[in-house]
Amino acid sequence: MKTLKRALSLVLALSISVGLLAGLSITASAKGDAAIVAGGENYTEAQRAIVETALAYHNRGAYVQYDSEVLTVQGKYAGDGADLRETDFTSPEDATAADTMFSVCSAYCFEVYYDAFKYQLLGDPLKNKTNNLCAIPADDPMCVVKYDSTGQDTGSKVYTDKEAALKAAQAALQPGDIIVGYGKSGHAMLYIGDYKNDGTKYIAHCWGKKYDMTAGTDAIETAKNANGGAVKIEDAIKACFQKGGTWSLLDDSHATRFVILRPLNVLRSSQMTASAKARLKYPGINIDRTTSLNRYQAVEPNGEIAVKITIENCSDQAYANLPVTEIIPSGAALKDGSITGGGSASGNQITWTLNVDPGKTVTVGYTVNATGKRGDTINLEGGNVGGIRSNAVSVIISGKQLTSAQVQSLQGLAKSKDQLQGLGYSADAFVSAVYQTVLGIDPKLPTLNDLATKAYTRTKLEGADVQMLVKNTSVDSSFAVQNAMLVPLYHGGTLVKTGGNGHARVLAFNGDHLLPGDVLLRGNNIFSGRSAKIESYISLGNGKMAYLDNDRLKTSDAKTILTKNFIFDFFVLLRPTQAYNDITAEAKSVKLPFTDVKS
Repeated sequence: MKTLKRALSLVLALSISVGLLAGLSITASAKGDAAIVAGGENYTEAQRAIVETALAYHNRGAYVQYDSEVLTVQGKYAGDGADLRETDFTSPEDATAADTMFSVCSAYCFEVYYDAFKYQLLGDPLKNKTNNLCAIPADDPMCVVKYDSTGQDTGSKVYTDKEAALKAAQAALQPGDIIVGYGKSGHAMLYIGDYKNDGTKYIAHCWGKKYDMTAGTDAIETAKNANGGAVKIEDAIKACFQKGGTWSLLDDSHATRFVILRPLNVLRSSQMTASAKARLKYPGINIDRTTSLNRYQAVEPNGEIAVKITIENCSDQAYANLPVTEIIPSGAALKDGSITGGGSASGNQITWTLNVDPGKTVTVGYTVNATGKRGDTINLEGGNVGGIRSNAVSVIISGKQLTSAQVQSLQGLAKSKDQLQGLGYSADAFVSAVYQTVLGIDPKLPTLNDLATKAYTRTKLEGADVQMLVKNTSVDSSFAVQNAMLVPLYHGGTLVKTGGNGHARVLAFNGDHLLPGDVLLRGNNIFSGRSAKIESYISLGNGKMAYLDNDRLKTSDAKTILTKNFIFDFFVLLRPTQAYNDITAEAKSVKLPFTDVKS
């Protein structure tokens, strides 16, 4: 990594010192430069857009994780990926610590082109596998060089001599090309050229360890040459075109077929997205926008949500007067005196003008109060840094949360391991009984079967191999309370269609998504005619969940439990406080025989 020796000018130094006095936080970057260096390869505008977008994903670090386990869990695939948990990741900034982005090698190439040009390779991310990319015919406009020793492509432009094909492929490489090899397994890599101006030709690619389904842990990676995360940068020639290279195309296990694809052959600079154009103006800007509540949590009426925007300059140039904008959403009001970093508010907009030196970060922020009613959603979106859109977070307004005394009683469940033996509680009845016993309330929790039949509709989706559950836009009034308990975006399973924008992503299950008293329901065989397997858990609010196992109450790590949602046909997260302004108003009599839990 280059050592940055650029000194701040007197004017910039003065502006930063003034910013510090105004509450502006400026620190050194831990990641260093990751943008096209001045004087490097002679990139076209379209090539620059692709490379800067590719590096933007790299700069997200460990927020971008490699995934080959979850996407193929138990071999359950619907034709259109309807079995996957989908969320709207449409740019690098959408990958955050609270919402880790999962990707694989070909999906990464897809995302770069989608973010920069709204171009979908093969029309769909799930079709964009290495095997399918290698199957693109040699006479396709995107195909530059193709080698195939398997006879699957017999076109006149196909190389059958590997040495000649490798020589032609290396000579033809241009920034933005996708290198795809397929043998016993496949790998796709994005060629980004000599962006560092150090004489090395680089590839950017997504690879790493699998998500640990058993332990329920992210495979946080450490790159050898840069910051942690699944998107790696390495020498393209050594890796792909030399013997012994990590992804050597000389090795038949890596490449009985390989292809150099050039999507820029079918794209024009005029098709660039606004985000890509902004990255050309401010390359190397890495935005980390965080909120005190994530999209799966909730805010009480009149409660606070703090927003913090950390802007890192990963380039080798200083940025003066970098514009930063945040929008105050409906259902929220700016808290007086909460703006930090010297910003100013006008109407529903906050603006800052910042100076950020190479390798430094600047942090600004503000706080809003929830002014809407229970059930409303506050959409914290519309912010940008220099025109680069920052991630959006939606927070629902709930009723009053459990009191500290109620949470303390709930956590006392761990002491009651043997007091349910022989009582025959079902999974559904268990969590309702916990509420009535420990909290003295009956929130009228629905069963999983009720949710599947009243809040969802079974349908046959085009291209899917099985019938799927699709969330109803409205439900019968008799089920409105139970439907209101569903935590937005926190439902899914291998039989549930949860998205549809073409961006298939897997939800990263974290214990901090839960609030005390949240209830997880999940099951298999619900509609198969076989004996249904239903499981239910209640969050204790300390990173643990309680559940019933053969009449014995047990507790376990929340993340370990949540991760296994992936293997169930259907799961939902319920939050009773979303259905009531004050859940304690639903007080009922004690139901369970606990003697050592304060009710």
